[in-house]
Amino acid sequence: MCASVVSTLQRAVDTPAQTARELVRIITADLAKKSNTVYTAHVAASDRCVKRFPGGNLCPGQKITLYASPTPNAKKFTVDFLGEKGSDILLHFNPRFEEKLTVLNSYQGGQWKQQINEPSFPYKEGQGFKLVFNIQDDAIGIIVDDNESSKISFKHRSGKPDEYICMSVNGDLSVFALEVE
Repeated sequence: MCASVVSTLQRAVDTPAQTARELVRIITADLAKKSNTVYTAHVAASDRCVKRFPGGNLCPGQKITLYASPTPNAKKFTVDFLGEKGSDILLHFNPRFEEKLTVLNSYQGGQWKQQINEPSFPYKEGQGFKLVFNIQDDAIGIIVDDNESSKISFKHRSGKPDEYICMSVNGDLSVFALEVE
């Protein structure tokens, strides 16, 4: 079911005749059949998309799937998982195109913690992707397009996954859909 959306997204992004409006229509029609889709409108992430999690927080076993595409001349984008304390970023996920690496970190108690530079960088300018965050007891597993070589694990620095209350997407990215399962 998700694979069909990704292949549709990939075909649409790779086809120059396909407009963003048509791409959104295709993905929205497919995702509208699912009750767990919480976001299906196209938005440039530079507009900062913030979504609260259904039920108020995350629990182990949940999965968040983001369907998106980097904008032309993309430099970076961020997916931040925010905590109960308004200023805490419990997971800062930051792919950087110029450096070809993904930065992971957290911002708690008014300061950035130890940055992790992950060399896995499966993103290509203008190519759509599916980004999955698997919530586990002790970490968040992150994978792109179901490709095991892109798999990253980020240990919870807050200690508990239930402290994650919402997520923010920002930067050089077009977001097509967001699912919480």
